Amino acid sequence: MSKKRTVALLVAGVMIGLLFTPLPAQAALTINKIWKGIMPKADARYVQQGAVAYAQVNTNPAVFNAPRTKNFTGVSNPFTGTYCLTPTAGVDLATHPAVATPEFGGSAGGDLQVYIRESANDCPAGALEVITLNAGAWSNSTAFTVWVP
Repeated sequence: MSKKRTVALLVAGVMIGLLFTPLPAQAALTINKIWKGIMPKADARYVQQGAVAYAQVNTNPAVFNAPRTKNFTGVSNPFTGTYCLTPTAGVDLATHPAVATPEFGGSAGGDLQVYIRESANDCPAGALEVITLNAGAWSNSTAFTVWVP
């Protein structure tokens, strides 16, 4: 057996031994403290109240899926691939950033993309603008879900 192979097997054995050897209690506590320091704490306001607003939007025509919608009152589709969602009074989109994702079950195609457009140039003031694409082209066949934490 070559010297390099012997060293490699020795190192591999030590690594495997380290993986399956229980950590002393003090080491486990230290790792737990480090992990807690790395992970951000959840903001209690959002944990307690849940989402400020959310909506599932089906396309052709643009309508809310009512059981999956909270604190949005209207949706319009002024241009191909552009949707404007009107939040209820009290939902401040300037202080609560929105997140959007494609709803594959209600869409045609497979290369679906959904984006929030913060400037909302094509929507009325205070509305949330969502851009939808299918295979890289602006599309009215991409259903989506938005969430405002």
